[in-house]
Amino acid sequence: MFAAASGGQYLGKPIGIADVVRGRCCWSVKTVKQKQPHSVQSVRLISGRNSPIYSSGISDPLSDVRLTGQSVLDIYNNRVNKAKRDHEDMRLVVFVRNMVSQEFTLFERPIYPLVVNRYRWEVNSRGNLIGFDDDTQVFTWQPHGSQFTIHEPIPHGAIRFRIAHEPEVIQMNKVLLDVGFKPDWVEIL
Repeated sequence: MFAAASGGQYLGKPIGIADVVRGRCCWSVKTVKQKQPHSVQSVRLISGRNSPIYSSGISDPLSDVRLTGQSVLDIYNNRVNKAKRDHEDMRLVVFVRNMVSQEFTLFERPIYPLVVNRYRWEVNSRGNLIGFDDDTQVFTWQPHGSQFTIHEPIPHGAIRFRIAHEPEVIQMNKVLLDVGFKPDWVEIL
């Protein structure tokens, strides 16, 4: 839907940064379910599987959490840098939604490489690595699945909206009539 709305092309690739491209611009498009999309302060964005065991040869990721955390960020930065070769402008667009209440929050920001040695790393009670910028948690990395999650703050200028009127569902007979359907379009074998 974002590709159609932006005039871009959906790439449909599960790896990498670019989900939608238009010219020399690309977007990483994320949707997040949230009970209260208008008041939530941050969301967790899955940013892929980053395996320092595979990519950096780290056999015990919990033995040196600083080194493992830096490796996880290096893997992310390699994806960003690879996308940067083909796209001058790289953007993250996040759509926070509650389909029941029809409330939504939308924001966009530039994508940039992360400063690898800026963050402090710890192991939480679940055995995951968590990265901090000062006292704010900004990353989670799960050793058992190598899933890397960015804790993204929602900016004050995010667009918050609610669908006040839901259009009625179009009946199948109307759709068939509108497209000029004829029974001979289907051949039963």
